[in-house]
Amino acid sequence: GPVVVAYHELVDRAEKAGVPLRFEATVGGCVGVLDAARTSLAGDTIHRVEGILNGTTNFILSRMAEEGSDLEQALREAQALGYAEADPTADIDGLDAAAKVVILGNALLGLDLKLDELEVTGIRGITRQAVELAGEHGMHVKLVAEAARDGTARVSPRLVPQGSTLDVRGALNAVRFTTSLTGQVTHVGQGAGGKPTAAALLRDVVDVGRTLGKAR
Repeated sequence: GPVVVAYHELVDRAEKAGVPLRFEATVGGCVGVLDAARTSLAGDTIHRVEGILNGTTNFILSRMAEEGSDLEQALREAQALGYAEADPTADIDGLDAAAKVVILGNALLGLDLKLDELEVTGIRGITRQAVELAGEHGMHVKLVAEAARDGTARVSPRLVPQGSTLDVRGALNAVRFTTSLTGQVTHVGQGAGGKPTAAALLRDVVDVGRTLGKAR
């Protein structure tokens, strides 16, 4: 929440205090999206970032495609497995993915995105028939969040070609960068759950410790 609504203020305060600000676990769990942009893409220019940022909706859509479940059935399974909250509104309506794309747009593209200004459409209206029809045409329905350097940002269900870089299954997350030098680079990994979140938090703690250690 704080990084979504006050990213630039937090960055300013951290700079004035002379401390690093790390928030890897806010987007993509242990995928390391923010760290990758800061290190492996250093010196490159990121023009667009897009991806599957919500593991709950990806699990639901995957079950609908693989098992022929309707949305409610797949949601109940996600809740039983701990992927979805008792109130899944933030996931189903795309709000969680929208919050994450705000962070990516502001942190990686230099934007000043506001959550309430984004165009957001969740998966509540996706039917089993629509998923089946997409499959017949070599596509999967995915909830894709994207932001571009020109300031455009949105979250919406999209048809993704089967086997493409964003066609990840289950609760996996995938984030694809489009850059000037590297072209397209995709990072895939577990985006939800206790252990992936803990791994991201631990990585930040280690990074902060190393950074402050060098400063001394």
